[in-house]
Amino acid sequence: QGSAGEALNVAKFHVGNLMRLERDAVALKISFPLHAVVLSLVPVFKALEGRAARAQLEAQGVFPAVRELATKALQLALERWAAMPLQRGVCNADLARTLENTATAGVLMTGALTC
Repeated sequence: QGSAGEALNVAKFHVGNLMRLERDAVALKISFPLHAVVLSLVPVFKALEGRAARAQLEAQGVFPAVRELATKALQLALERWAAMPLQRGVCNADLARTLENTATAGVLMTGALTC
């Protein structure tokens, strides 16, 4: 488990990277790397689930913002992945890898439950 500050910084970092990936994926004609993005969000969601990190975030009054930021990053990743018409076989394999990994599948489920 990371600290609450780490969770916020990681979430901000990945949202910024996600925005760049989303912008550039179409221009670069690449499939959106759903598995890599979800895998990078695993530490954030784990920190949000931890009691100590959650208590620290709640004490700082930022828990809802961190949770919303992480959830939004996940939603954007799924939206971009679903919108990619290119290389559909690659996209399906990427989703399969994401669902086969218990950590990334858990993030998808957590994100789905918070929407």
